[in-house]
Amino acid sequence: MDRSLRFTLVSAALLAAALLIQTTVLEHVAIRGIKPDLALIVLVFVAVQGGAMAGQVAGFAAGLAQDLLSLSPLGLGAFVRTIIGHVYGRLQGALASSSVLASVVMVFAATVVKGALLWLVTSLLAPDHGVTLTIGSLIELAYNAALAPLLFAGLGRVRSLRAVEKKEAGA
Repeated sequence: MDRSLRFTLVSAALLAAALLIQTTVLEHVAIRGIKPDLALIVLVFVAVQGGAMAGQVAGFAAGLAQDLLSLSPLGLGAFVRTIIGHVYGRLQGALASSSVLASVVMVFAATVVKGALLWLVTSLLAPDHGVTLTIGSLIELAYNAALAPLLFAGLGRVRSLRAVEKKEAGA
């Protein structure tokens, strides 16, 4: 099987598993109704390992699936996660995803970007119902940052998810 196809299939399966766990099991560890965003953490890892296109595709698919599983407007999560997947995919090879500090910083920043994009879109479309910074946002930020090194370490052990080599121009 082609390496990039295997990467895509494994990434899709892991994102689906993260969404399933996030929408079922993590309900029991929610603090004030807030739980970690496992799909975001997996998306950041997949994007950094697979590049911009893999990040965009994974972000769109994970966001759309999450939109279908939640009460959010259809396409909002897909839009936000596509942007995050693309941005982190552009960092392929620039960051060491095996570093604990790098994983925390990347996921911390992705959570902040997710919140900022959600705020921007909701402020433009529904000014009276915009997203605001709440204690819940800070809880999610802490959850995601704390889980990032653990998930990155586990995902780094999956051989099919190791960085996809960029093809040489002219090869």
